[in-house]
Amino acid sequence: MKIKSKIIVASAAIVAITIFSVLGVALYQKSVLSNTVGTEIDNLAKKEAESIVRDVYLMCRAAQESVQKMVDSGLNVARCTLDSSGGAVLSTETAQWKAVNQYTKEAKNIELPKMMVGPDWLGQNREMGTRTLIVDKVNDMVGGTATIFQRMNDAGDMLRVATNVEKLDGKRAVGTYIPKINPDGATNAVV
Repeated sequence: MKIKSKIIVASAAIVAITIFSVLGVALYQKSVLSNTVGTEIDNLAKKEAESIVRDVYLMCRAAQESVQKMVDSGLNVARCTLDSSGGAVLSTETAQWKAVNQYTKEAKNIELPKMMVGPDWLGQNREMGTRTLIVDKVNDMVGGTATIFQRMNDAGDMLRVATNVEKLDGKRAVGTYIPKINPDGATNAVV
């Protein structure tokens, strides 16, 4: 081989080695960088998801606290209204009730002492157009629903004896009761 050919081959080999070296380094860096960039993107996505979850939790907690304050205020208005109307007492007279389980719709006849507010019986008013003591006044003052329950047995089932809760038929839900134990076996939170 002539010297000119040797120089050309050596130069081409040096250029080829340089090109392959640069390509090798570039490919290595690309794979390392893409792993690093991918990891960084994953970390940023996780942090953003955590931030969103935290914000949703805080929003739900704020809504729950707001609703709880409204319920507490409504209960305080109901207590004050009841007290200023003479308080609740059970009469020696009784009334017959057709008590309907609000979950199973099973009905049973029971007899309970009349619940009085001052000198007045709460009655068994099922008509939305006829005012009921305490519950309608509370609704006028703070809005929402109000119910006065009376314990109906030793188990702790609670009968609605006065309410502004409206049933599907447009009548007050008076005479419906909440069993202490739900159909699923859990204790009823309302009771």
